[in-house]
Amino acid sequence: MDNFSHRERALVGYDNKDQADSDLSTKQQIAAIYAKVAAYLATNDMTKPLFFDTETTGGGRDDQMIEIAICDSERTLIVDTLVYTDRPSNPEAFKVHGIPPDALIGKPRFTEIQEAIVSLLKSRTLYAYNIAFDVRIMRQSAEKLRLQQVKQICLAKQFANFIGHYSPYFKANRYYSLSKAMAYFGVNHTNAHRAAPDALA
Repeated sequence: MDNFSHRERALVGYDNKDQADSDLSTKQQIAAIYAKVAAYLATNDMTKPLFFDTETTGGGRDDQMIEIAICDSERTLIVDTLVYTDRPSNPEAFKVHGIPPDALIGKPRFTEIQEAIVSLLKSRTLYAYNIAFDVRIMRQSAEKLRLQQVKQICLAKQFANFIGHYSPYFKANRYYSLSKAMAYFGVNHTNAHRAAPDALA
């Protein structure tokens, strides 16, 4: 299992990870994802909470996922893959994640790994930073996504309530970026705005 620390992942570099994946055919990548999920489900406690993050072509109702990562509470990285879509990233989204369109060539479509993701998430507690956005993007990238008995918890909301800076404009506690939340706790957020480092954070 991939249990790199932030420092280790920075030293290894995501270009190396993406290059290693690109040496496999799309079918081999899909098979590897299904096999890793199956092995995880066979050997791990099903009550462990999961954490996930996505990178996307943008935040609109037609935008798509281009990367997904899922890890557990022990920082075991279960899923970490780029995702193919023919929809280009908008300029603002590209500034955030820096994933070029050609990096997605030969990667699985989300619909091709959807069943593995659904089986992994079934009956779990699922955490993400701004979870409503990531789940919406997952649904937009899927075919009739059915998340079965998944309890969704938003870490951004939890951090906002923890800080307690009320915004009269939004009539709610102010939200902060994941990087700012990590900085608050003195954690260096290496490789921010790639799915795996954000999920592992």
